Amino acid sequence: EWIFLEKWLSGQILQVSANSYQLIENQMYEVADHEVVAIDDGVVIYCAQQNDSMMVMVRQDNGLIVTYGQLNEVFCSEDDRVVAGAVLAKVHNQVYLDFSWQGESISYEEAIAFEN
Repeated sequence: EWIFLEKWLSGQILQVSANSYQLIENQMYEVADHEVVAIDDGVVIYCAQQNDSMMVMVRQDNGLIVTYGQLNEVFCSEDDRVVAGAVLAKVHNQVYLDFSWQGESISYEEAIAFEN
């Protein structure tokens, strides 16, 4: 029953507001206009320097935790409330995205279809 959805998601474009994330490989996505935007409403639970870049984690209202990495400039802080489409950060060309539920990493497809 999910076959049609899997074929549709195989291009792996995540539409968010006016921006979209295009899968490059693994968990690296190309972003439009160098802006990283919140995928859904939530709260910033972590924001810190990671080696040569920054990382932001958002606990979405549905319980998923989305990690945005390889960020150059960050415009949010821990405990900030964010809404879908809000600009969180800037990157050169690509962003690292990871989705997790209850401490377990889940796939892009699972994250998009996720309902709590």
